[in-house]
Amino acid sequence: MPYRLSEKECRKRLSVKTESVMEHSNLSFQVWAIAIFRLTANLKEVSSMKLHRDLCITQKSAWFLAFPLRNSWSASQELFSGTVEVDETLMSGLEKNNHQDKKLNAGRGVTGKVAGVGAKSRESNQVSFKIIEDTKRENLHGFVQDRERQVQKSR
Repeated sequence: MPYRLSEKECRKRLSVKTESVMEHSNLSFQVWAIAIFRLTANLKEVSSMKLHRDLCITQKSAWFLAFPLRNSWSASQELFSGTVEVDETLMSGLEKNNHQDKKLNAGRGVTGKVAGVGAKSRESNQVSFKIIEDTKRENLHGFVQDRERQVQKSR
């Protein structure tokens, strides 16, 4: 017999904010994005009073917005644990979409593309990404060794 949802379960609201720090917030994504930028871009910690003035929201809302963000950043989670997947990628737009002056006209392939390498832990779902010069062995192994050093420092 197939599983059927009850009427009460069907009426649950589901959105992009579900299961995130923004879940029970009525603030817009724009307010959240600006708050995250303000909190991360400053050298010193930003007070809720400063956020309240910058975002044109109440001080109480600013405090409730900043609290889960600060809490999530201070969580002492291990960066990578267990099985870690590492892969490189090349990124850029299509050559045909570039302005005529910007086109390289060098054929297909990796010309004009930016290389990046990323790592993801299967157990902790932590992700790390870095733009690199090229996909040569030294750069890729350097990225992996840097991540290993971070894990050893955190222990």
